[in-house]
Amino acid sequence: MNKDHFALYLHADLGSGFLKIGDVRSGINRYDDRYTGGHFRLGSAVQWYFGDVFGINLGLMYAAHRLKWQSREPNDPLLDVADYSATLSTSGILFRAGLQVKL
Repeated sequence: MNKDHFALYLHADLGSGFLKIGDVRSGINRYDDRYTGGHFRLGSAVQWYFGDVFGINLGLMYAAHRLKWQSREPNDPLLDVADYSATLSTSGILFRAGLQVKL
């Protein structure tokens, strides 16, 4: 199926990341919450070249993220007393489209 100007491929990856959510408000105070965790992605993509150099890349993938709350800046003493914890879990389908150049 793969030719000089066309390629279809499957891919999967695992990784980790960092998320900062700024401007969290609690009463009159403003905080920045920080999360860390991992992700998993599984998908398929196609590369199609118009000529020898330029082409397009189209892909579709499933992605899932799970991030655990790590800290709040500035520190909120109420969270320490309450033994606070939180987890952000997201998942969904991603579509990707882009131009590419063969070097």
